[in-house]
Amino acid sequence: MKKNKVFGGIIFFVVFFWIFKEWFFSPVIAGGDLIYLYSQFMHTISFLSAWDMRNGGMGSSMLPTLWLEAYTTATIKVFSFINWETYVRLVWFLPYIIFSITSSYFLYKKYFNNYFLGQVASMLYACNTYALLMVAGGQMGIALSYALAPLMLFALENFLEKPNLKRSIFFSVIFSIVFLLDIRIAYMMLLVCSVRIMMKLFSANLGKVKKYLYFLPVIILSVIGLHAFWLLPTYLTHGAAISEFGAIYTGAGAVKFFSFAKFEDAFGLLHPNWPENIFGLTHFMRPEFLVLPILAYGSLLFLKPFDSLRSLREKQEQLYVLFFVLVGLIGAFLAKGANEPFGGLYLWMFAHIPGFIMFRDPTKWYLLIALSYSMLVPYTTGKVYEFLQRRFA
Repeated sequence: MKKNKVFGGIIFFVVFFWIFKEWFFSPVIAGGDLIYLYSQFMHTISFLSAWDMRNGGMGSSMLPTLWLEAYTTATIKVFSFINWETYVRLVWFLPYIIFSITSSYFLYKKYFNNYFLGQVASMLYACNTYALLMVAGGQMGIALSYALAPLMLFALENFLEKPNLKRSIFFSVIFSIVFLLDIRIAYMMLLVCSVRIMMKLFSANLGKVKKYLYFLPVIILSVIGLHAFWLLPTYLTHGAAISEFGAIYTGAGAVKFFSFAKFEDAFGLLHPNWPENIFGLTHFMRPEFLVLPILAYGSLLFLKPFDSLRSLREKQEQLYVLFFVLVGLIGAFLAKGANEPFGGLYLWMFAHIPGFIMFRDPTKWYLLIALSYSMLVPYTTGKVYEFLQRRFA
């Protein structure tokens, strides 16, 4: 068994190295949203500064995106002794690889407790078309937040199992980091966590519910405290800096323009710009990607009536499957944006639900699909393998 684990780990490492090798042996991509800074300019950026000198050297406030810029202005000063190419690899690319792999692996192990299938989960989460085009387009703040999102759900699950001060603080810190790197990923993960909490409350006893409520202020105050450096100035200025974004960020027309993904694309976890990653260039649905939803939602075929299950572990696993099925369906519906079916519902949500205005680009909701499929596809694969073993043993 140990030899099999070692062999599987080697194969896993080789595959990942082959996929991401260009990040370390080719010039860094400077297109898309990934800027390029010369070494001399890196030295001029102040540590944890709220003032941006990159726009022609004239300077501007970074308050609207200070939650993200804090990571850049802190790390760039620490690593100012190296050039920009090395800095990007060490501070942005490498952490994405490490955290996207490990966080999704530990989340799968938490729910379904399988070493080999956990590696499959990591592969799906870190290397799906949405994730690869996100990092290829230089959206590294979103990418790092995406990489840590499964760890946030992992921390929540630990807290729900045994609510105490240590676990509530751990969840608060992980959530705050996800929030720091991209507020939209944090918003989506709050939705996912809310669904998980509601499912948990149906089976939790009154004592546990009281403990959840007891530690809720600790979580809220911890997150607000860690983000006070930008929440407080935003509040004091009445959101003046954020209001400068204008209709291009807040209008329904922008949502319709950015709704590149059709429902079938989202359902198949196929990024609409795959593989060229040219903005606006979309293709027809590729039938091979239907394998993913077939395997993901095929997990429902292995569910049994609760009264026929022999152990608590089996019952919990089935609840986890239902949870991720729901998350995947929500993600597929929202990721298509203003496209049919029921595209008007997304536009209504964009106009009326607080915080939804951040999602003029609906493909951000691919996170939910990736999270769901990375858990469900390995689960179904394992169940099919077990069935074939019993059938032909």
